[in-house]
Amino acid sequence: VDLANRVDPRLVRRRQEERLEKERQKAEKEAARQRRIEEEIAAKELEEKIRLEEEAAKQEAKKQRQIEKKALQKERSKLRKLTGIQSSDDMSPCVQYPVDD
Repeated sequence: VDLANRVDPRLVRRRQEERLEKERQKAEKEAARQRRIEEEIAAKELEEKIRLEEEAAKQEAKKQRQIEKKALQKERSKLRKLTGIQSSDDMSPCVQYPVDD
C-alpha cells in the first residue's frame, strides 16, 4: 500500500507542487530581504548626500557672511578716512566736541 502511494501520479504531482511552492516562497522571502537591504543602503546614501549638502550650504553661508563682514569693515574704514575719525572710540556718545560760542 505504501509503495502504491509513492507512485500514485496525483500524490507525486502534489508533492512536486508543494516543493515548488516552498521554493517559490523561499525565493520571494530572499528577494524581499534583498530589497530591504538595497533600500537601507539607498536611504543611508541619501542621508549622507543630504548631510553633505547641508554642510556645504552652511560653509557657503559662513563664507558669504565673512565676505559681507569684510565689505562692511572696508566701508567703515573708508567712512572713517573721509570723516577724519581715526578709531571707533571717537564715535562714542561720551566724547564732547567743542562748541563755538
